[in-house]
Amino acid sequence: MIILLDECIPLPVKEFLSTKGYHAEHVRETDLAGMKNGELYERAKERCQVFITNDRHFRHPLLFPATASMGILYLRITFRDDDADSRRQSQRSC
Repeated sequence: MIILLDECIPLPVKEFLSTKGYHAEHVRETDLAGMKNGELYERAKERCQVFITNDRHFRHPLLFPATASMGILYLRITFRDDDADSRRQSQRSC
């Protein structure tokens, strides 16, 4: 199973999934970086089985429906006070 992580998902999520045995790719590390949501959605349908995002636009089921071969997971991320550096890095890259 290939898991694709959207640009605003912190890179440590990819590292965590990899340690659990999942094949995770981060949009920032692929040719998909910087794409508009609609185009990214179409490419993700071809490329992966699970797309993880924290972009609220992807929560709209009529615009971005799950398919028989791909599901979209909306991940709400909250940062602890000691994660201030991670938060700043994530916000800068989005």
